[in-house]
Amino acid sequence: MRFSGGSLKGRRLPGAVTRGVRPTPARVREAMFDILGQDLSGWTVLDATGGSGILAIEAAGRGADLVVILDRSPRAVRAIEKAVLALSLAGRVQVRRADALRDPLPDRCFDLVVADPPYGSPLEPWLDRLRPLARAWFVLEHAARQAAPGQADSGVRTRRYGDTALTFYPGTPSASSRIRTGGGGAG
Repeated sequence: MRFSGGSLKGRRLPGAVTRGVRPTPARVREAMFDILGQDLSGWTVLDATGGSGILAIEAAGRGADLVVILDRSPRAVRAIEKAVLALSLAGRVQVRRADALRDPLPDRCFDLVVADPPYGSPLEPWLDRLRPLARAWFVLEHAARQAAPGQADSGVRTRRYGDTALTFYPGTPSASSRIRTGGGGAG
């Protein structure tokens, strides 16, 4: 798997992808960053379902100041940590073993929060738990056949790419009013 943009463009994700992980395809990552912007300088990012780590690591390569990656699998966490070290991103990318729906979340807000729960799983819990942490955008990756919750909300939009869909939710006012630690604006 190759990175599609930023300072890592063209480089491969070091190491093997953990069995059972469904990495976000390059075409979908490119489309997401086309919508969000290619330059994430000053942004803070939370990837609540790290998987292979490629999406979050690419955000760091596109300039994000801080990227926090959560994954509940010890094997996935180890693989992501190795990739982060191999790409010399340890100062900007933090990897934690955590279940985003059950374990305590970071005590801060992020400019961008992304989640890619297992296809077919209920999406409402992910939206309810993670969107309040997003200042600018919460992006939910899901199966294209699955309707995303909150479609009637202002500013919510879904884009489909084959079997994959991305639903973009604007950040929440509660996230903007929380205490900020580090990170810049969200454009």
